[in-house]
Amino acid sequence: MNLRLSHLAAAAQPITEIAASLGFATPNYASRCFKKFVGTSPKNISKPIS
Repeated sequence: MNLRLSHLAAAAQPITEIAASLGFATPNYASRCFKKFVGTSPKNISKPIS
């Protein structure tokens, strides 16, 4: 599970595509799992710092 979730943080693809490729039922579920394990959403991780 950790490898899958780290893929979400490192990828430049949309979360919907990553979630489907990793076998999650929905992008929402993938995001919730990521937040549970990492402590923040994939959206916050992939946001560029300005």
